[in-house]
Amino acid sequence: MFLIKKWFALIFVASFLVACSGANTPESVAERFIKAAYTQDLDTMMDLIDVPKDADANAKDFVRGKFQMLLTERAKQAESLGGVKSIKAEKTTYNDDKTRADVSVTVTFKKDGETRTEHTHLIQSDGDWKIKI
Repeated sequence: MFLIKKWFALIFVASFLVACSGANTPESVAERFIKAAYTQDLDTMMDLIDVPKDADANAKDFVRGKFQMLLTERAKQAESLGGVKSIKAEKTTYNDDKTRADVSVTVTFKKDGETRTEHTHLIQSDGDWKIKI
């Protein structure tokens, strides 16, 4: 009986860990990226973009600076609309070999339920989906 309880506990913990880990689908990556843009989470945005392996530090700093400007603008937009209520991936289109995806993400704001559609382009890089810039 004790062994059965241990197995159920192990299965429960494993299921919990899988459920809590961020799924690596184009939709989940797109949603996390857009959420990071509206919450000024620059580190998450940088983690989710596809940076070529041969990119030097100056290129990464340039991209980081551009994203910082974007974050400031997005935060102002969200604030003027009462904040973000929800972010949901709506439509995903893949290329033929499913190594690239375009995802439309709908952002719903708290004020008047206004929505905006963001379009993201993703690429599969080393088995992970990343935002293509």
